[in-house]
Amino acid sequence: MTELEIRGGDIVNISIWLSIATYITASVTCFIAYLNYRSKKPNIKFEQINSRSSSVFKPDRVDTENPDVYWQDDYRAIFDVIISNRSEAPISIIEFTLNNKLVLNSYTQTGGKYTVTTDDGKEEINGLTAFSGVTKQMHFNVDNSILNPIVNIPAHSAVRGFLLFRTNDKKDIQSEKNILRIRTSRKIFKFYLKSYEYYESCLPLPDTVVKARNHKFL
Repeated sequence: MTELEIRGGDIVNISIWLSIATYITASVTCFIAYLNYRSKKPNIKFEQINSRSSSVFKPDRVDTENPDVYWQDDYRAIFDVIISNRSEAPISIIEFTLNNKLVLNSYTQTGGKYTVTTDDGKEEINGLTAFSGVTKQMHFNVDNSILNPIVNIPAHSAVRGFLLFRTNDKKDIQSEKNILRIRTSRKIFKFYLKSYEYYESCLPLPDTVVKARNHKFL
């Protein structure tokens, strides 16, 4: 074998090893890029807290401003939830939509406290109204706890709070399966919610609200 042939073989071997090294480097680079993509891919975990705080209720209506400004809607649906951002990148929640109809966004004006009087302590005896002095009430203190968008969640962080929706038809909320869509800055996610309890106020609507509804004020 001549010296030229030996040198030619060495060059071929070096070329093969360079090709292998290039392939390995490219594979490692692609794998790292894939891991980076996976880590920054939008990924949130949603958890509903199973408690009476996940309820549908008809609150006491004081006037057209209290407990909130939506005097035309009788019912409220509230859910106690935890939302976790499992991505390496921050994410912002822009809007919540329940059953493709009820919306909670930055324009929603929620109240701070909702009271439901289920028993006003009155009873009729022989045509006369008697007052026992004992009332039964449910209180939903949600001040500063509503997840009103925009909700910013840093990477690998979580927020807990209430989702509050309003409707004038309680059939808009199901007991077992409600579809919740969460519109974020990066993706729309879909989850399911349950309502565990129902409470209804026994108090009549105040005259101001009755008059407003009769006149169909918007």
